[in-house]
Amino acid sequence: MKKICKFIGLSLVVGIIIVLFFLGEFLIVNDKPIESDAIIVLTGGGQERTLAAISLYREGFAPLIIISNAREDGIYESIIKLGVPASNIIKEIKANSTYTNAQYTLNIMNEHHLKSALVVSSDYHMRRVKFNFNHIFSSSGVRLTYCAAQTEYSSKYWFSTRRNLNNTFDEYTKIIGNALGFNGVEDKQIFKRFKNWIGL
Repeated sequence: MKKICKFIGLSLVVGIIIVLFFLGEFLIVNDKPIESDAIIVLTGGGQERTLAAISLYREGFAPLIIISNAREDGIYESIIKLGVPASNIIKEIKANSTYTNAQYTLNIMNEHHLKSALVVSSDYHMRRVKFNFNHIFSSSGVRLTYCAAQTEYSSKYWFSTRRNLNNTFDEYTKIIGNALGFNGVEDKQIFKRFKNWIGL
């Protein structure tokens, strides 16, 4: 009996270690890019999102760039300065969350009769992006490919720095929140208060 208990205890410890090890890895979604009608780039991160979208554009994967929440980050101006013609950029200016990024870009895709897109955001953000976009686009007939913009986030050692820990906590909290129907600005404030309450 004692041997069985020890075995179960050891198995639990090993299982927890494995789960913790893969927490960061699970957040990363990075498909191989394929030729598409548009590149959807989400604002709210760093310069890496802009550079990843432009790289895909220059490599000929899509002729259009859709900027979701183009009011933020000066991303539209950056893309123009880096040589993408304004005629090849579509600005979406209403989104205020990953969920509404998906909603409003779907409207644009339908309006312009676009049937496929590469979706670009920061690597650690991509699991939540895929969760929300798959939900919103599920019956649209639009093909989505998820392309991660590489950041300094360490998926293997997500616990190694405060920044990595914060990003991991934020993403899992918001994925759970999104799954439960929390998606707006007010919900972001709830997440922020909870994060402050636990000291992160």
